[in-house]
Amino acid sequence: PTDERMRFVVDTPYYEFDGVRVEHGMQYEAMNHYDWDKKLLSEGREEPILNQPFGSVFILEVLNVLKEKRPYVDRVHPFSLYFVGALIFDTAVALRLLGLALLTFYRFRVRPILQNPRLALELDTWKAFLEYTAFPNFEHKVRKTFRQHPHLHTIILGHTHLGKIRRFGRNKTYVNTGTWTDLISLDISNLGMNRELMYATIEYFENDELPPQTRLRAWQGYRELWQDISF
Repeated sequence: PTDERMRFVVDTPYYEFDGVRVEHGMQYEAMNHYDWDKKLLSEGREEPILNQPFGSVFILEVLNVLKEKRPYVDRVHPFSLYFVGALIFDTAVALRLLGLALLTFYRFRVRPILQNPRLALELDTWKAFLEYTAFPNFEHKVRKTFRQHPHLHTIILGHTHLGKIRRFGRNKTYVNTGTWTDLISLDISNLGMNRELMYATIEYFENDELPPQTRLRAWQGYRELWQDISF
């Protein structure tokens, strides 16, 4: 990068400084968890291929196909409520979604077990399916990370597309910056289309003994205070 204030972190899945950890968040979800110790698959292949998590395969094989007819399908939450409604009012698409999901799960999870039964003993084989939710909640896993790494006081994630800020105990903060794309909420408390341009700010104090404080903010844009009238 030309700006010295920008840096790319490629040797670890997160960026950590002054008790703050920033990462995308996919490692907190079994379905999108990358195996850093096994990045490539080469057995039985002429050339190695990327060892994609099941979530990436699901997007390629299911969601991208459905988005050709229903472009909003990956932006609706809660997804379970959408699916129930689709079964009633958009039956053909809902059944196709279910069929593609089951077929993909068979091809990439069940069939490999039939070919290699030892895979059935590996927890990760089933974890992605059992833990799946379209908009996951990472709060309990963030708490676990705080316990495992007591030097951390702030964890900033994305991935879930749902912005939030939570305080855990004394001086522990979890921030999710959400997404800048339009989301469609079917929750009665937040019904409709929403776009919140949220971002995290980290503020330092003059007193070096105090840890930096993280806030979640929403960009409201600039507003003109006056307007010329020409007619």
